[in-house]
Amino acid sequence: MSEGKIEVSVKLFGGYREAVGREELTRELPAGATLDTLWASLREEWPALDDLDPVRLGAVNHDFAEGGQTLSAGDEVAFFPPVSGG
Repeated sequence: MSEGKIEVSVKLFGGYREAVGREELTRELPAGATLDTLWASLREEWPALDDLDPVRLGAVNHDFAEGGQTLSAGDEVAFFPPVSGG
């Protein structure tokens, strides 16, 4: 890994997994990157994710997270669609 960079693992569920064609991947990001930074890099590589942006839910290390949350090296990030049920 390059200096000034962090590496995070990404898990994708539902339509996100279908759009990317993978369930898990690893991304290298600049230090100080946020959840939104990661999402933007994924959308750049997989434009099909654009359609899923309005309903995106994210989690960092198993806790729901807002887009501005700063990521750290080794974090596990997950993106998934809203879930409803009764």
